[in-house]
Amino acid sequence: MFGRSVPQRKETGIISVQGIDVHYILRSSTKARRIQLKIMKEGKLEIVVPHRIDINEGKRFLALNIAWVEKHLEHLKPRQKQYLYAGKSYKPVAIPEQGRKLFSCRLHEDGVHIFYPAESKESPHEIFLKFLRLNAHKILPKRCTELAGMHGFVINKISVRGQRSRWGSCSRRKNISLNYRLLQFRPEMIDYVIIHELCHLRHPNHSKAFWNEVAKYIPNYKLLDKELNSIRLF
Repeated sequence: MFGRSVPQRKETGIISVQGIDVHYILRSSTKARRIQLKIMKEGKLEIVVPHRIDINEGKRFLALNIAWVEKHLEHLKPRQKQYLYAGKSYKPVAIPEQGRKLFSCRLHEDGVHIFYPAESKESPHEIFLKFLRLNAHKILPKRCTELAGMHGFVINKISVRGQRSRWGSCSRRKNISLNYRLLQFRPEMIDYVIIHELCHLRHPNHSKAFWNEVAKYIPNYKLLDKELNSIRLF
């Protein structure tokens, strides 16, 4: 026969500390032996109260420990995400709309406006990635074709994918694949990745001859390559 489970109690709220809104989660726990106050990874406060104690004791405990919160305030300040597009940083502006069926992203000086159905389960970030992928399918193959024609390269097929370990690739069948997230970079960086893969059509390795080929079209390739290698793919 199983014992009766103890219901977990949970509340969320906001307190103002030195003019900054701090989000907190207040919950009860059967494992906690005393009231605990800690900072969560996402920059929120968590107050854990033993299940036998009134959950409101957690609020009183928080009020008594405001000095501790002030000491760690830097870790609790809201962090504004920035989305990159064409080398520029944009603040996301989420705009849920009732009755909307499709997502839409528009770039403005004050940020990227992300329109989506109010009942959508997708996050603004997931919608922005869809926006990147959609535009990448329109822009990257066209630019690759332009650069190939400009420098006399012959391509069999161009594809746009979401590789997790590389920005681009070139196969022995002369097929070039480009990562859709390249669209986050400035045009100079995108061209470097494309030229890099085009040069593999003539030199399927990273030999001295290959880098000499790259240098013909992008003399400052070393700086761009160093910058590219410093960026985490995902």
